[in-house]
Formats: sequence, C-alpha cells, structure tokens
Amino acid sequence: MKCSHAETLLPPYALGSLEPDERESLQEHILTCSSCFPLAQEHLAAASLLAPPAVQPPPALRARVLARVARAATSPPLTVAHAAPPVASRFPLRTRWPAAAFAFAGVVALFFVSGLAALLWTVQSDLRELQRDSQRLVAIVNDQRDLTYTLALPGMNPVILRTAEQGSRARGMLMASQDQTWGVLVSLGLEAPGPGKGYQVWLVRDAERVSGGVFAVDEEGYGQLYIRFPVALDQFAAIGVTQEPMEGSPGPTGKQVLRASLR
Repeated sequence: MKCSHAETLLPPYALGSLEPDERESLQEHILTCSSCFPLAQEHLAAASLLAPPAVQPPPALRARVLARVARAATSPPLTVAHAAPPVASRFPLRTRWPAAAFAFAGVVALFFVSGLAALLWTVQSDLRELQRDSQRLVAIVNDQRDLTYTLALPGMNPVILRTAEQGSRARGMLMASQDQTWGVLVSLGLEAPGPGKGYQVWLVRDAERVSGGVFAVDEEGYGQLYIRFPVALDQFAAIGVTQEPMEGSPGPTGKQVLRASLR
C-alpha cells in the first residue's frame, strides 16, 4: 500500500468504519511505515475525543423485549373480514358442519399452535444469539477504545513483533510508554491455540526469561495485553511470544510465534 492511499484511509480507520480486509492492509502498512504511524496516532487521538462512553442497557430491557416478542408470537395475525350478506338456510347447523369438519378444524388448530410454539422458540434462540453477539461486540469496542487512547498518548514507542513461523501471517506490536515502565501488546493473525491454551509474553535478558503475562485471542487472532515491566524495557534484549497454558508457565515450553529485538 502506498502512503498516499493510506492517508486517505486514516480518517475512516480512526472512526472504525473500514472493511476488515481494508483495515488489515492499512494496519500492516502503519506498522512498518515511519511516516504514516505518527499520522495514525494523530487521527486516533482526535477520534478518541469523539468516542462516547460505554453505556450498558438496563437489566429490565431484556425482560421487556422477550415479553413483547412472546406476546407478538402468540397473538393471531390481524385479518380484515368482509361481511357477507346473510343467507337464509333451512338446514340446521349440525347438518352444515358435520363431525368430520370439526375434526379437521381441530387438526388445523393443533398445527397452528405447534407452528407458533416453534416460531417462539426460534425467536427466543435468535435473541439469545443476538445478545451473545452484542456482548462480544461491546468487548471489542471497549478493547479498541483502550487501544485508541493508548496510541494517542504522547511519547509511545512502537516495537514491531514479527512471526517466528514460516508462512504465518501473525504479527504484533508492543506500544511502550515513554518512561519504559509499561506497555500494551496487540496481536493479529494468531491461530487459536486450543482449549486451556493461550499466548505468553517473555522479556529476554541474557539467559533470563521474564513473563509479561498471558493473553487469549479471538477468531481473527486478535489479542491484547497490558504489561507492567519489572525494570525499564530498554534493559531487555528481546521480546517473544509462545503458546502456553492459560494459567501461565514458569518458563517457555511451547513454540515461539512472535519475536522482536529490543536493541
């Protein structure tokens, strides 16, 4: 991607309105371009001022929505009946509506009630799925807001982490504070490591490996971790990421997926 094209994408990127493929290409360019990275920081800083605070819906909202859907699903549809002129008949009602007709009507009513029950179950399942998606979206938005605020802080120093595996598109970036005491690591493109597994960050100094914490990734390989460095970051020679149990490991045991030199 050329810088001229990247600059046109920075405003919608800061507002979170780019398509996934376009956002990924732009992020790859930003992470490796010394001129576009500070521009991205400026746009993200401006966007962070526009970000509204996270608002959680009241707990009673879900109950009201489900109750309204239930009433709508169990209510018969509205129909417009056209009045027909009365017709005189010399036959009693029993003759005009034999027992077979009543039985047929009962079967139709049974199918109608069963169909409404199935519809209600489907609607409730869709609502539960929508709620799960909404909760995940809120979490993603909150993560993105935190990342935006971090990028907007003055003096943040980016460290690019590149894949340690052949053919992998995994990558990451560590944004270290100006005083070298803390940072935020973000990953993209990492594979889901399996149940009970995560990714652990290691700070390397001579033969010492100091854990920076463990993080999980979503379906897109996105992960985020806040790290408090035990000493100034410039005291370490490198940083690496390996697959480890989610509870953490005292030392690296899994394969290395990301790495970067700090000197």
